[in-house]
Amino acid sequence: MYFYAHARFANGIINLVISHTPPKFLRIMNFLGYQGTESVGLNELNRVAFEMPAGFTSKMSQLLLIYYWVYAKPHGENIPDDLSLCKQLVEAELKLFPQVKIKKLKFVVLIFKLNIFQSMLYGLAKAKIAQINGNFDEAIVTLNGLLKAPHLKSAYKAFYFELIWCHAVNLDWDACIECSERIRSSKHSPVCTAFLSAVFRYVKGVESGDQAMLDQATKEFE
Repeated sequence: MYFYAHARFANGIINLVISHTPPKFLRIMNFLGYQGTESVGLNELNRVAFEMPAGFTSKMSQLLLIYYWVYAKPHGENIPDDLSLCKQLVEAELKLFPQVKIKKLKFVVLIFKLNIFQSMLYGLAKAKIAQINGNFDEAIVTLNGLLKAPHLKSAYKAFYFELIWCHAVNLDWDACIECSERIRSSKHSPVCTAFLSAVFRYVKGVESGDQAMLDQATKEFE
């Protein structure tokens, strides 16, 4: 069972990756004998996630499907019509993997870290589903809750980055600037966050007529 689950999981990923390959590269891959379709990939992953009790592989397949529908599809193609199944899966998993406090015993540290990792992934997916459904206030509450978790600091940038867009839709420029500044010193994408901070300062300066804010934004653009 585990062997077949692993094989179907790998085949599902390969089909999804090939099906989203740019046309020019896809011709080369097809010429070399590699083919893949989205429907086959999703069917394989669905079988592993819901029909084959393969333990960790089934959980990974569920996570991959969730993030495919809430991140890959909306950003790369079209927003799915219905995310209710993803939401039910996320809510069910969050009950199994809440944001627990760390324990002192050495033999439970590894299990604890795995639970925290899964809690972060499902929590971020919950916030993303709320964003897609237009419930930005709900997404902000979820993301702020993740930021308060003491053992998720490695993922804070992802949380703040999602918060930026939620606050931007709500036209809360002060919150956008604050979130941008909090991750501006990060080693990853400092130019992008600096640019976002400058944009939000400029918009706020235009709306409020604050010349000092406009001057600061101009300096940051330079």
